[in-house]
Amino acid sequence: MFWTKKSEPLSPPLSTAPPGPLPSLPTIFLGVDEYFVEECGDVLRSDLVFSMNAKAIHPALEGTIRETQLPILNYLSGKDVLSLTKALGGGSLIVGVEEIMTKLKDLESLPWEKNRYRCAIADDSWFDVDQEYQQVANNLFQMLRHMYNNGSSIIIMAQMGLFTVPRQICNMFGFESNWNFASYTKRVISKTDVGGRILGDSFPFETKYIKANFVAAPQNECLFVEHIDPADYEWSDSDSGGRESAPEPSRLPEPNTESPVVVHFGNNGCISYFGFVNSLDVSYGAILHRLANVTYGNQANT
Repeated sequence: MFWTKKSEPLSPPLSTAPPGPLPSLPTIFLGVDEYFVEECGDVLRSDLVFSMNAKAIHPALEGTIRETQLPILNYLSGKDVLSLTKALGGGSLIVGVEEIMTKLKDLESLPWEKNRYRCAIADDSWFDVDQEYQQVANNLFQMLRHMYNNGSSIIIMAQMGLFTVPRQICNMFGFESNWNFASYTKRVISKTDVGGRILGDSFPFETKYIKANFVAAPQNECLFVEHIDPADYEWSDSDSGGRESAPEPSRLPEPNTESPVVVHFGNNGCISYFGFVNSLDVSYGAILHRLANVTYGNQANT
């Protein structure tokens, strides 16, 4: 499975983010394809607003008032926001694969001591590298574990759709949840209660037919569930003259509880697996913006 370049879909404005000020710490993209980063416009916009140099990039962005800057940035495409992010020398940090190969060859070059990030986004290709790059991948994983243990949100994208990655995530970050790859398929989904609290209207659909990598996980860590439409199971009753009737709840099948997005909250940070594979199905940026800023308090109390 490979990413293809697509135009960025319209996504909910950042005013749909959780109440209160957004974190000032930026996001780091580690070895993620640039085409994909363009789809993460909401994450980039959030970081741009809080960049120390935001007022210098364009006269229209002068000032530091969120209400002034965000509406302007929302008119820009993901590609344009990505260009501004690079021009800033601040905000989101996009580290390409080649740069990782040179910077993460030894532990002394890891950037965690000098920089703090609220979120790190990487893809699952790092879980299956050639032997010559295994030490680089191990160093990257050590960096992610350090960030997770110190309160950051970690997001692993299903770029290659490797079947073993959900289970490897559990082992790597040392939690007991039983995450297992279940299927790569199409399905109608809706948000779970947990998904509604975390995602809000970043996933604005009551139901959505999507294609994704689905993971079997504990229900309190699943943000989506299969939607069962009673209209698909209407039945004819001879006693009612053959008229079709809505089925009784007991006659409906149980929904499949596998989810394309699962989240585990540790003592400090959280780790998410993101299994959506088509940014035209859902807005990556809006959802990732929520996952980048999620905390256990938000999940438990909102």
